[in-house]
Amino acid sequence: MNAAPAVSGQDKGRPRHHPPGPRGRFPLGSLPDFASDVLGFFTRCVREHGDFVYFRIPGYETFLINRPKDIEQVLLTQRTNFIKHRFFWRHVTAIFGNGLLTSEGEFWLKQRRLAAPAFHPDRIAAYGEIMTRLAERFVGRWRDGEIRDVHQDTMRLTMEIVSKTLFDVEIEEDVDEISRSFDLIIREIAHRFRRPFRIPDAIPTPGNLRYRRGVALLDKLVRSILRERRSRPGDRGDLLSMLLEVRDEDGQPMSDKQLRDELITLFLAGHETTAITLS
Repeated sequence: MNAAPAVSGQDKGRPRHHPPGPRGRFPLGSLPDFASDVLGFFTRCVREHGDFVYFRIPGYETFLINRPKDIEQVLLTQRTNFIKHRFFWRHVTAIFGNGLLTSEGEFWLKQRRLAAPAFHPDRIAAYGEIMTRLAERFVGRWRDGEIRDVHQDTMRLTMEIVSKTLFDVEIEEDVDEISRSFDLIIREIAHRFRRPFRIPDAIPTPGNLRYRRGVALLDKLVRSILRERRSRPGDRGDLLSMLLEVRDEDGQPMSDKQLRDELITLFLAGHETTAITLS
């Protein structure tokens, strides 16, 4: 969580007291330690300094909170007092656009309400059969004595599942190309997150070029799916069917741009994070 504490007029000139935390090194603060091992850095911070930790990265004062009840305050109870910070989201605009993951305020609330029916428990429960079928088919390809890359296997499996439950498409023939694009995008996002400065997407660095190619492939995939679904409307039991049917208070559907942003967000969130958890 990033925050810049407010200073009232009567407090100006007084030293500010921060929670305990790592000292860091000038001029990058704790960024080198954070960038080299994010999980290890956070773990050390909590072990050495407690459940509320202060550290500095260039341009930002940063607070790490660890207790679930404090996290609940930020994400739920007092959510209107906090915003999603640009330190991370500025790096991923091209891929996530203005979907639920990155949007704020009234727009986020409107989109959340529109998307809510797609996440009704009955709807989600119906995906269990699909998940089971695809998982059994996937494991059925394994053979005794093989050495398997579990992470690659779970990445492939979750991509097949999310493609079917989101779009009602089976992408076995395209999964390798799409997986490579996702992998390039995720690696570039992770690399950007560790930089002390932002390099705009338009600058043709090797990382930016790979990132843009990956985003272009995913955009092409979503455009193709939306074009096909517009030509043959109807409820196929997937999340996209619900999102195509919802209307706001003025009776307007989601635009193709907003559908694209929400679908990419759900695709990435439902695919990569789940595979990491499984592996």
